[in-house]
Amino acid sequence: MASGSVKVRVVEALGEIDPKLGAVLVSHDLEGIPMARMAEAAKLPLSTLYKHRARALAALRAVLEREGDLEPRGEP
Repeated sequence: MASGSVKVRVVEALGEIDPKLGAVLVSHDLEGIPMARMAEAAKLPLSTLYKHRARALAALRAVLEREGDLEPRGEP
């Protein structure tokens, strides 16, 4: 379980990314709404929502790395 301060920082970082992308992360990853149901409600292809989720994760990681809350990923 993540500490309270980590949760707070992630929520703050979510506020720094594109709201449409952040909404996908919050809805799916935090609230547990299935991607298929979200795609149907948004009238978008499922693959588009998965792309939005991938972009949101990358943007969230970039914010956390920039702020020093997360170690930068090394080259594989």
